[in-house]
Amino acid sequence: TFLQNQVVFLNSMVDRITSQRSPEESQVPKCEPCPSKAFVVLDPSGDLPVALSSSPSMKSTYGVVVRSSSTELQGDIALKLRIANGTHTAIAHTLALCSYPMTDTLSTSSPPGILSREYLESLVQGQILKAASPHYGSQEALDTWQDWKSRLEHPHFGLSSFFITQNGPSKGGIRLGPTVQDLLTMDKEEVSVSMAFAFAALLRWLTPHKNHTNSHGGVYRGWLDGFAPTVAVSSSDNDSDDNTQEYADGLRYNLTQGWYEFRCACRIGQDEQVLSKVLQEVAFSSSTTTPPQPSAYLSVIRDYLLLQDGGGNISPGNNHTKFESFVAAIATLYARMVAGDGVQSLLQELNDTGTLKEDCSILIDGPLHKNNISVPSSLSYLFYRPHCAIPSTSQLMKGVLLTPETIQSVVYAEVSSAETIDVHTHLLPPSHGGMLCLWGIDELLTYHYLVAEYFMTAPSTVLPEEFYAMSKQDQANLIWQALFVDRSPLSEACRGVITTLQAFGLEVEIQNRDLESIRTFYQTFRSKGLEGTEEFTEMVYRKAGVKYAIMTNIPFDSNEAQHWRPQRKEYPHRYRSALRVDPLLAGDQETVEISLKASGYDTTLEGARQYLRDWCDTMKPEYMMASTPHNFVLKEGSLSNVVQKTGVNEDVMKEPFAFVTGTTSGGGGGVSG
Repeated sequence: TFLQNQVVFLNSMVDRITSQRSPEESQVPKCEPCPSKAFVVLDPSGDLPVALSSSPSMKSTYGVVVRSSSTELQGDIALKLRIANGTHTAIAHTLALCSYPMTDTLSTSSPPGILSREYLESLVQGQILKAASPHYGSQEALDTWQDWKSRLEHPHFGLSSFFITQNGPSKGGIRLGPTVQDLLTMDKEEVSVSMAFAFAALLRWLTPHKNHTNSHGGVYRGWLDGFAPTVAVSSSDNDSDDNTQEYADGLRYNLTQGWYEFRCACRIGQDEQVLSKVLQEVAFSSSTTTPPQPSAYLSVIRDYLLLQDGGGNISPGNNHTKFESFVAAIATLYARMVAGDGVQSLLQELNDTGTLKEDCSILIDGPLHKNNISVPSSLSYLFYRPHCAIPSTSQLMKGVLLTPETIQSVVYAEVSSAETIDVHTHLLPPSHGGMLCLWGIDELLTYHYLVAEYFMTAPSTVLPEEFYAMSKQDQANLIWQALFVDRSPLSEACRGVITTLQAFGLEVEIQNRDLESIRTFYQTFRSKGLEGTEEFTEMVYRKAGVKYAIMTNIPFDSNEAQHWRPQRKEYPHRYRSALRVDPLLAGDQETVEISLKASGYDTTLEGARQYLRDWCDTMKPEYMMASTPHNFVLKEGSLSNVVQKTGVNEDVMKEPFAFVTGTTSGGGGGVSG
């Protein structure tokens, strides 16, 4: 009765870390500053004293937070698991593999400390907070990270990185799995390389070295970064070595000899084989010295992530493409780690190139496959990636056997990361103004290919004169309705629009056929004026993998000439010029003479020559070009006074020139995205 009437057992969460000092001071633990949520207690019935539950100083001084609903407490616990525990799990395996035994490395200004903090910042900002905020509030999630970040960087906070690695398979699912699960189902978010790296490092930790044959009591032995995967195997080896340290119940490591011990009871697949044994078998069973390529690991990684009890705890649902991209990215990173690419150097590479924040698809080594069946996705085809998934310096590229599988992977990786040059476009730079630099969804939809396709389907009552009298937006509305809503966009021109919008992450807007939302996306750039146009242009070139495009520049067009003279406008390096001289070859004497007179040149043949020479000095063109009407004929003997020799003029052939017959040039600028 006393207990029932006088004692209340309240659910709570305690979060306070004390770490051991050196052996000489082991009786006095290190103690971090008081966290903002050192003790969270659930008091739904108001049983706690008012001084405890309502006093602001209880939280600011002692970190005591009182919650009135179980939902609030569950939110605190979830944020702790996702942010605090999640980042601990994400970085602990990397630190331990790189022989940093304590997490207080994060509090230092050393290169590993800086790199680790930058990695966690990318993981949290790009993944964990985005997934947690819809559930628990963006400010609450951010506050939790800021508090935890200050603790991680405090010198008295450090724990054994080896100790944190315990129960890695289940921790990956409990601490990181919920974030991945949410990101898979979010339309506007992707699972990034930073998350793939966390799982790759976890699996690398759980991989026994090459010579390990039997586990003793479920204990396996792995190899540290920088050592060969052939270190001592017997669990009784070197027990007397002073460098052998015990970090948990019966688990040890030796930084000098490059080995560590771990437990793994996670069983995967229909055969329920131990995860670590499967990883070891795939990594080292080959009779050759060729390291297994990423595709060899897809099945085991997929099985682990899908395992609900003690595994990755991920259910992809209908998001198969995003999930398979995540699997493939982990496989690429894991394969590189096992092959000998240093874990720390790999992380540095990903950080320096900005790859950590990128979508996982950037690391796919070949078309997406599941159970040897191609995944029906745009990702199954070649698409540009700014960085090769496996650079030529990787150990994975050493002694690769030319099998059909590896050939496909290598070709896919190399070609997809190669920049291209567009040698002929009608694009003009932002500096040339809105009349010449055409871009946006309305410009895409009213491109002449789509206009022609529209008139193939348009009612006979729609006359071309009436169509062209409409505003550009009204024209775009008609084409969108006719070709993208009333019909499936199957033509090459339509698919080009869809591909562009997909590259901008507008899949939901496409599915909903929401043209206004697509316009809103473009407006975010237009609202910034010239700066926004340049920002958009750079994004297009970067996503397309185009190093630069060669423009079509016409010195006889006064609308364009004003942007070159009297003062040439600067434009981004993404654009290069080409000199177009159609009026000269088409015999358009009026246009030529008007241009010569306006610029102060004699209306003579020599004046025209000098006009072109000077424009070459101004534009610095890559080549000269011309388009002529279908009936263009160069009369025999018309060059008799100029040509003095017969045969092929090899010197002239070395000069860049593009000559297209049977076409009529069009005016205006090209369309960029």
